[in-house]
Amino acid sequence: QLRPQVSSHTLCTHHALDVSLFERLVYGGAPHVTLTTQRRMHPEIASLIRPAVYRHLVDDPTTEARPPVSGLRERVFFLTHTVPEDGQKEAFGAQGDQ
Repeated sequence: QLRPQVSSHTLCTHHALDVSLFERLVYGGAPHVTLTTQRRMHPEIASLIRPAVYRHLVDDPTTEARPPVSGLRERVFFLTHTVPEDGQKEAFGAQGDQ
């Protein structure tokens, strides 16, 4: 589960509002199970997150058969751009612009 996005540093540090509900349950001793086999992503995509997040994650054999995304030559690619990513207005124009 992704952590919540909290815009106030004070709330994050003094009240731990940047901790997900799942993390709170685990830290509190709730029983939990860690994912060991993933069945959604093609292995080429899963390999991007495995080293940083899920070191022991194994790809189910069925993931090899996932079809490529229609219209894309590669499953994984990096896009270089010059548009700032600090807000939708800058990237996509104001609401109503067509």
